[in-house]
Amino acid sequence: MSLAGTVAVAAIMLASHVYLLSLLDGIGLSDDASSWIRGGVWCFSLSLFYPHIASRCLPRSLAQWVVLPACLWMGFAFLLIHLLFAWDFCSALLVASGVSELSASADYASWRSGLVIGSASVLSVLALWKGTRFPAIRTVEIELDRWPRTLDGFTIAQLSDVHIGALLGQRFARQCVRHVHGIEPDMIAITGDLVDGRVECLANQLQCFSELTAPAGVYFVTGNHDHYSGAESWVSHIRGLGIEVLRNEHRRVTPQGGEDASFIIAGCDDRRSRRYPDEGGEDLNATFRSVPKELALVLLAHDPNSFKDAAGRVDLQLSGHTHGGQLFPFVWAVRLVTPFIAGLYRRGKSQLYVSSGTGYWGPPMRLGTTAEITAVVLRSPEGSP
Repeated sequence: MSLAGTVAVAAIMLASHVYLLSLLDGIGLSDDASSWIRGGVWCFSLSLFYPHIASRCLPRSLAQWVVLPACLWMGFAFLLIHLLFAWDFCSALLVASGVSELSASADYASWRSGLVIGSASVLSVLALWKGTRFPAIRTVEIELDRWPRTLDGFTIAQLSDVHIGALLGQRFARQCVRHVHGIEPDMIAITGDLVDGRVECLANQLQCFSELTAPAGVYFVTGNHDHYSGAESWVSHIRGLGIEVLRNEHRRVTPQGGEDASFIIAGCDDRRSRRYPDEGGEDLNATFRSVPKELALVLLAHDPNSFKDAAGRVDLQLSGHTHGGQLFPFVWAVRLVTPFIAGLYRRGKSQLYVSSGTGYWGPPMRLGTTAEITAVVLRSPEGSP
């Protein structure tokens, strides 16, 4: 994020927390208690930045003690702010229309604070329960016009946005490996944002990924968080785990040994990596250079917006990045930057599948979306032989 963007986000967060503090007016706390709460709110007012800083500056054993409370508050405050705004907006409409004089009631502040805080608490518990459950295995069948008949039923297990870091560690990584192997895929694709933190802090948390195996290979492409964490170091480490990293390049895959059963697997760096001159950047022209025109092409690209340029050049793109919005109503903000939120999309003969993510970033919460490990089953129009 640029300096101007960081300042703008910080200003919005501070203003939002000033707005939140109006809830204290209806609780009836003592001056001392109110002062302590105000101080705590201000301490966490910039909590959005704490995970990024702690994960890159502290050992994981220390970082999690900073990141967990910051992320819990981040999620709770997010829900509080939106519920409070909805309450105040509806109240203003009722007053303006002359339907209600609710705001003039002596108990208005108490009702406002009680209902907003109570509702946010209930939703937070629900979101925590859903966010900390292990991802569902989602099977998606996709028919590709040029998919070889002899490869009908070829299955790609997709992991995306795993976010191994201060909160999700070795235990979660091992569960991912076990469930991916349970799918018995022909190929495994990891579509970015695998880590949140430096190699020296997280290498042991990810060691079990060396156990990932599939007949047609295991492939990885970088996401924006991988670049925040030092993509060059991570790429070297991930290759050491036996995982093939595709950086604006492609491979010809022939699972059954016959030329008529070949296809192309391609992968590009994350679009945002252009901000890091020493770490490459998305280059679809390089990715598709010398690709045989007659073969079906599957592209791995972290950001679904890559599909805007890849459509018409690929048969299928697998992406992540959006988390499906993760915590409603954040999905509205996601729609401002991409029309591709989660699920299957088509442009002409090209299709895009966007995973809602395997892990989470920030609050260990999900509301309105479900984490997933995806079993992408590719079908030929002619069906199985």
